[in-house]
Amino acid sequence: MAESNLISLRSYFTPAKAGYRSVNLKLDLGNADIIREYLPTQKSSGVLEGIFASVDPQSRERASSIIAPYGSGKSSLLLLLSALLEYHRSKRRVLSKVEREFAGLAPNLARSISKLRKEKTG
Repeated sequence: MAESNLISLRSYFTPAKAGYRSVNLKLDLGNADIIREYLPTQKSSGVLEGIFASVDPQSRERASSIIAPYGSGKSSLLLLLSALLEYHRSKRRVLSKVEREFAGLAPNLARSISKLRKEKTG
């Protein structure tokens, strides 16, 4: 019976080919591989939308906090945000990929990312 349950679960979930590794904000800052491997989710879209809204000049809500379980991707999300805000030319392709991935989840967020990228490149 347990084996039949596993078979049915396999039809719903496809594990990643490579395992995920933990990230360190200090050591992995600027690491394009972290951004390349980032998997956007509805939750991360919502968090980024909130952060983007808070930096709008018209916004009165400037403070944000991210509270989530260990291993849920908080540090990876912040490394992605850092790369978006910093926008080095060396990460142009990987950030374009992230923008396209977010477009399916959160079109407004993808537009905000696109606008930010255009501002950074002049």
